[in-house]
Amino acid sequence: MTSTERISRAEFLSDRQGKTFADVGSDSGTPCDEVAELFNDDAREQRVEDSEIRHDRAPLAGAVRELESAPAVREFLGGKNQILVGMPASSARGRCDGPEGAQFSA
Repeated sequence: MTSTERISRAEFLSDRQGKTFADVGSDSGTPCDEVAELFNDDAREQRVEDSEIRHDRAPLAGAVRELESAPAVREFLGGKNQILVGMPASSARGRCDGPEGAQFSA
């Protein structure tokens, strides 16, 4: 296993690929720092790599449960922010329009 290269929000935003996510990384309402810290872990990084290389899955599949269970990420995904494009979280929570206008409730 290789040693994890630590990364901060500032380093992410100065990276060639990170710059393409500047809107997310610059928004203080996103858990960018918490996500970076979560992945600053050797074992977790190894699971992400193994997921893609050994199991032919998306890299994030190796750590998605831990990512979703991180308090800041769980709060962010749970409705404190807009969870559907253009719709306030209070309007979108617990509802999803399905095919042909069918509505589903959580």
